[in-house]
Amino acid sequence: MMRGAVVPGGVTGPIVTTPVPDAVTTVENLVAEFVEIASLCLDNTTVLERLQGTGRLTTQTAAEMQVVGLAGRASGIDADARRDAPFAAYGEMDVRVAVYETGDVWARAMVRIDEAREAARLIRTVADRDAEGATRVPLPPLTVGAHAFGLVEAWRGPIWHWILADGPASLGRVKVVDPSFRNWPALEYAVLKNIVPDFPLCNKSFNLSYSGNDL
Repeated sequence: MMRGAVVPGGVTGPIVTTPVPDAVTTVENLVAEFVEIASLCLDNTTVLERLQGTGRLTTQTAAEMQVVGLAGRASGIDADARRDAPFAAYGEMDVRVAVYETGDVWARAMVRIDEAREAARLIRTVADRDAEGATRVPLPPLTVGAHAFGLVEAWRGPIWHWILADGPASLGRVKVVDPSFRNWPALEYAVLKNIVPDFPLCNKSFNLSYSGNDL
């Protein structure tokens, strides 16, 4: 589960335990299978009737509520930290951001499908490079009062971290903002004027984290 793997300065040890070509092929095969299954569903008119127009969040509402990540991109918000504030190797890569305008359950499903394809493509791009270097680098002692801000694009959307040091090797304050914290209020608008049986569909199309909201 990668618990304890990420540490200050890098990671605890080698990340790859499977030969890279095999791992990339496995990912590509999984994505191809996922896309095939999704296509079978989305080619069904009954499924489309259930998804299209359901749980719609307009671009205006999404912008006013500062909706982020997958849910935002399905509502016409063209934003992705991998492209807009690139970290690690993303600055050297062409990240293709999937954006849809309809803001309904169908659009959120399509963003997921497109992002699965894009993830496989990015993994292949990275694997084809001869990346070398340390998995962890030493860090200098922290200065009391020093602070830092970090931003990464997770699968639900951007995750913000802010820390404040109170000693050479200790933190006095840590603040984490999960994308679910930003997006839960938007779900209330997406379910308006929908029938009660469509609530689970709307809810899971956002697929937000309960614990992430409490951070």
